[in-house]
Amino acid sequence: MINIFSEFSYIGTAVSMILNPMVLVILVIGVILGMCVGAIPGLTATMTMALLLGFTYGLDTNLAIAALIGVYIAAIYAGGITATMINIPGTPAAAATAIEGFQLARQGRGRQSIMLTTISSVIGAFIGSVICYILIPFVAYIALKFSSWHTFIVAVTGVLICGSLSGSSPLKGWISGIVGILLSLVGIEELFGHARFAFGNTNLMGGLGMLPAMVGLFGLAEVLHVLKEEKPYTIPTDISAISGKRFNPFPILKKYFRTIIRSSFIGMGVGLIPGIGESLSCWVSYDAARRGSKEKEKFGKGHYEGVIASETANNATAGGALIPMLTLGIPGSAPTAILMGAMLLHGLRPGPLLIKDFPGEISYIFLLVILSAVLMGVFGLVAVKGFVKLLSIDRRILLPIVVVFCVIGCYGSKLLFFDVWVLLFFGILGALMKAHNYPVAPMVLGVILGKLIDTNLRFALVASGGSVSKLTFDPISIVLIIVFILSVIYTSKGVKETE
Repeated sequence: MINIFSEFSYIGTAVSMILNPMVLVILVIGVILGMCVGAIPGLTATMTMALLLGFTYGLDTNLAIAALIGVYIAAIYAGGITATMINIPGTPAAAATAIEGFQLARQGRGRQSIMLTTISSVIGAFIGSVICYILIPFVAYIALKFSSWHTFIVAVTGVLICGSLSGSSPLKGWISGIVGILLSLVGIEELFGHARFAFGNTNLMGGLGMLPAMVGLFGLAEVLHVLKEEKPYTIPTDISAISGKRFNPFPILKKYFRTIIRSSFIGMGVGLIPGIGESLSCWVSYDAARRGSKEKEKFGKGHYEGVIASETANNATAGGALIPMLTLGIPGSAPTAILMGAMLLHGLRPGPLLIKDFPGEISYIFLLVILSAVLMGVFGLVAVKGFVKLLSIDRRILLPIVVVFCVIGCYGSKLLFFDVWVLLFFGILGALMKAHNYPVAPMVLGVILGKLIDTNLRFALVASGGSVSKLTFDPISIVLIIVFILSVIYTSKGVKETE
């Protein structure tokens, strides 16, 4: 087992590092920037961290890490704000939040949903970080045991769950997810370098980007869907303002305490699996909440428990995703891959020797995550009223502005005009899917996880000499396959019960 128990003795060193006034100032700036980025469709935590990487080169190592951690944690949370108010997730991690959050907003409970999103995000990040830090030797050992075959099964199960929960028909959801996986395969594959579905087009050889696909299917598709309505929907006045009663979120959080704990552990577990990250954990947690709820009939119609489950999980994933990156040198998610790049840039080498060469660094990073969560909670609760007012203006005014941000965000990610065409393609496709009641969320998850599914399956088959039997008899694989089968049965059954 990885011998990093000695890291616990350096907590005092980490505290002294984080109490540096400049570290606190940089962290606050990072959190505010992350919230702004996460709330704008088309801009993601990964893209912003990548852009910041060059700016952090001239900073002290601890300051650079603080800036990136602040952006990472706050952006994951802020994606739920636009998911709630305009049905466009600011980040892929907030896709499940849109199901319940947007319905709550249309009922005049957008402010309540954002408050629960904020508090749940803080709780998820806190629990995920604290427990992962305490159990770091054990969870790192578990992460090391996961092979390509295990990652493939988990990713496929995630797309399956998402397909079952995103609409009234599991079959339509699964078709959407499979099409998303197929679209993700466009371009040069990673194993042998062959171009697939490119038809000799150099732009297609680079693949269809995840960012333009997500923004097109959620953002542009929503705009086109609203444009065809004679009278666009409006977000009604906050019901608490009408009744004159202040909303108290704590009785609701107490009621769904079990959901919070369960979602935190799901988020941590998914974070441990390299390469998957927050975009899957929100769906797994939402599925678990729906199946375990005594109020199944409320899901899909605007239910607080669904918002709490997805937002707790996607923020708890951060703690889990940091474990394989820090202890094994294997990023648990795309943002942690950028963070790992920053650490290498500043002379820190994540892996088993990190604790020996830089004692206290792991503790310092986890303390940054906890403090970032607290800061985003404070800023989020202070700004919630402003968020609701800003995002409640007439759709005919707001959504064209959103389109501008979508185009800028997609073009700015790679500075390729081809990505704008990809955005338009997925926008039209998403609008057609909405018109025929095909859910777009499974397709987005399929595009995000498609290459991961393809690459890990092929790596697993190469490692086993092409023998599937050698893979399926592995104990971990058997457990995961059983979970996959049960997910098919329960998700299909759950949807039929609510039809």
